[in-house]
Amino acid sequence: QGKYYRYEDAELHLKPYQKPYPPLWFPTSNRESIDFTARHGYHTALLAPMAECKPLFEQYREVWERHKNDAGRHNAHVAAPYLARTQHIVIAETDAEAQRLGLEAHQRWASRIHHLMHKVGRPEHHKTDPHAPDSVQPLVAGSPRTVLEKVQAMLDLTSANYRAFLQRGNAEAKAAGGQVLNRGAAWGRRSSTIRAHSLRR
Repeated sequence: QGKYYRYEDAELHLKPYQKPYPPLWFPTSNRESIDFTARHGYHTALLAPMAECKPLFEQYREVWERHKNDAGRHNAHVAAPYLARTQHIVIAETDAEAQRLGLEAHQRWASRIHHLMHKVGRPEHHKTDPHAPDSVQPLVAGSPRTVLEKVQAMLDLTSANYRAFLQRGNAEAKAAGGQVLNRGAAWGRRSSTIRAHSLRR
């Protein structure tokens, strides 16, 4: 509504001003969305048990290979999509301290991701036990060296080609992570098995 025009229930179909527009991401926990994201070449980040990620990424790669030259793809300006798995990581000076901080932060996250389900009396839709092998978000916590080894094992198991570190948790966990994250990155640059940025296969 303005000085000269008034519209109600008007649908606006705006195209991005930037050409090409920034690469599009389509994070998902829905297995049925893989074909759609792959056809359009979206970067994706799965919220799924680790053992389920590799077959889903293989499905994505097969579909993307068949459709990568199709006209009208939403992410056609991206030459090689990133395939990631969401992962919370807590780093501290020692493994024990990281586990303590990590469990506290993980419990807060799990209570929030299930909040609406609990509110309407529905069962939890994701398994979030921090130590269960079929959890969608098992806890990865430890010293910089321990975490880098765990991240490499995760990448080997899932065949993900991209990783991103996010600081999460309360102020104490963020402070501890911030103090040692640079040490972990420096160790990672020296490592021959974990590269510093994206990992491609």
